[in-house]
Formats: sequence, C-alpha cells, structure tokens
Amino acid sequence: MKTYLLSLIFTSLVLATGDSAVISSPMGGADQGDLFNQTYSFPQIVSAYGDPLNRIADDFILSANNSLWKIVIWTCYNGTQPLPDHFALEILLDNGDVDPSTASPIWQEWLPCTRVDTGDNFIGRDIYETVFFASSPPALEAGERYWLSVQIPSGYAAPYVMVKNNEFDSVVWVKESSWKTSEEQFGHTTDMFFDLYSVSSSMEGISWASVKTSF
Repeated sequence: MKTYLLSLIFTSLVLATGDSAVISSPMGGADQGDLFNQTYSFPQIVSAYGDPLNRIADDFILSANNSLWKIVIWTCYNGTQPLPDHFALEILLDNGDVDPSTASPIWQEWLPCTRVDTGDNFIGRDIYETVFFASSPPALEAGERYWLSVQIPSGYAAPYVMVKNNEFDSVVWVKESSWKTSEEQFGHTTDMFFDLYSVSSSMEGISWASVKTSF
C-alpha cells in the first residue's frame, strides 16, 4: 500500500475546515478502454472530488461510431457507512458550448457496480477500480462531444472520484447547487480517470442477465 504522510497531514487540515468536497495531494490500471481512455495511473492523481458534490462530469469524443457497454471509474470513500452498490450514470450530448449544464441527456441508468481494490492508498483511503455495465448500451457517434456524468450517491460512505491534471480538451465540471468547472470550484484543471468500452466480440450473443449472474 502506498501512503504519503504529507498528503495525510494536508487532508486532515482540509477536512478540519469542513471542505470535504476536495481532497488534494501532490502526487495503474493496465487495461485501456477501446472507445476512449483516461486510464488510472496512481502517480498522476492530483485530487479526489466528492461530498457534498452531487455530480461530476468530464467530456469525451469518439473516433468511430459505437455503442457504450462498459464504464470504469476510480473511487475512494470516506466514512464508516457501507460503500454504495449503485451509481446513477448519464451520457450527455454537448450543444456546442462545452458545458454539461446545457447538454442533452441521451442515456441514464441507475447501475450496480463491482469494485476491485487497486492496492493503492490515497490519504488513508483505498482506491477501487469501479466498473459498470450498461443494460441498454447507448449508440454514440464519432466526432460528437459527450459528457460522462457520475452522480455521487448519498446515504453511504461518501464516494470520491479520482482525477488527474487536464490532458483532454475541457476540464472536469462539478455540481453542488450549480455546475462549475474544477478550476472555478477548486483551482484545479483536471480530468477524471475513466475508460469506456464497446461490447466485446467475445460477449456478443450473451444476454445481460447472464452477465449479471457472473458477479
């Protein structure tokens, strides 16, 4: 397990001030999504965004038409309550202003997740690879800007979504009462770690019910 004492001290100060929406640190997964990837890398972590936020969104553009089937994000948690077993995910179609607040939802699902402990530790919190499978995979078009939006569920140990320095186009946006960029909210220009996958050829013809019973 990797731990950083200075990060731990800094976060204790952050939490003491009541600003639990951002955990910062000066500080991977081997698989990469075949549709789009901003794959997790522990050394690239700059922060984790969560409670009291209720949504986090990042943009992506595909190079080919395809249907989105599998979504992977990376999360850590704060608190002693059970970890959430479902998240609400959305795909939003941008209207040209690079702003999720004016984008149009084209797919929404409340999905179960599976979690695998990465073995990494961020300021005293285990980091999990968190995987979702769309039960109704949305068809996405090449060249369009979309937003992946992740709801932060309440009533559980507070989830935080891992982010890194901005590398692809627009930065992460976050929502509490209204949408703001990560730069406006926290002074960070960040991207969310996430991978997007199409339906694997090896999975064609396998029903969603069969997939769910495999977990």
